[in-house]
Amino acid sequence: MDKTVNALRTLLNLLYQEQARDWSPQRRGWSTRHSRRKISSKAQQVREREYWTPVRERELEEWLSASDELVVNFSREKKVLYLPPLEKDAEFVPILSLECNLDETRTSIILRVMLVRQEKVGKELHGIGFRLESPECENQPRDKNEDMGKKKINGRHDFYHAQLLRGFDWGPPVKNLTWLPCSQPSFPLLANCPITLIFSLLLTLYGKKYCWEFYTRHSLHLHDMKQYMEKLQPWINWKDWK
Repeated sequence: MDKTVNALRTLLNLLYQEQARDWSPQRRGWSTRHSRRKISSKAQQVREREYWTPVRERELEEWLSASDELVVNFSREKKVLYLPPLEKDAEFVPILSLECNLDETRTSIILRVMLVRQEKVGKELHGIGFRLESPECENQPRDKNEDMGKKKINGRHDFYHAQLLRGFDWGPPVKNLTWLPCSQPSFPLLANCPITLIFSLLLTLYGKKYCWEFYTRHSLHLHDMKQYMEKLQPWINWKDWK
């Protein structure tokens, strides 16, 4: 568990650095390092107006290094992590809310992502979202003081999966389809741990090439990540980029 916690801390810190560089005002009108396109001016405006309060680097470091366990809840703090800009559908801004609880008794992680756009400044926001989650079990202990002898029952979504999302529980309203089904469908993911779940997020938003380049670009910090990339090898052929 210690290795998983440390690896997850590293990944999240690197994601923060990536988005901070790509969304920097000094890069206005530039192409991102990983894209042939310029950053959309509409997306840049949404990002700069910060309709959702972004977590700052020092805050993130404090949350991630609070203890040997990893207990983080962006919703409770009403903070988000803006993710790097998209190449396709570039007018949308990807926004992440993380809920994670990793210790010796639990592996629970939920990545809630909203893709938000705005036609004009001052106009309503439009968007859609999804969430990537670890397996759900009925009767799963909610805290480490709860009786661990209690039998767990496999839930309907007892596998790493993705579901649709209408929005966050706080922040400005986002106009979308109110009838959007958020319990079903539930899509199985190419993940079996929190680390591969993060890579599934990168694959979902940015594709295979970006994901591999992210890994190689930060290889000095991600020297223990090879085992996780190999876990995805049966489904993702990395050899094209090696």
